[in-house]
Amino acid sequence: NLPRWLAREWAPKGVRVNAISPGFFPAEQNRRMLLKDDGTYTERGQAIVGHTPMARFGDAKELAGAVVWLASPKAAGFVTGQN
Repeated sequence: NLPRWLAREWAPKGVRVNAISPGFFPAEQNRRMLLKDDGTYTERGQAIVGHTPMARFGDAKELAGAVVWLASPKAAGFVTGQN
């Protein structure tokens, strides 16, 4: 996987490489495909949510903790090559 390969290349230079791959998050480029104007799921949105363990789409705010942790040299200074 790309983060692991890049981590091997860049770790000797002190650069950590990680990725966050959380699944579907509605954003401007896909919102119409996933949600109707009233906020309910489209047929495609329902199909995706039906295969999602949490049975919902994610909210970008939910990624903040993981991002802060991965960016912290004290908390995650040894973490590299993870997805």
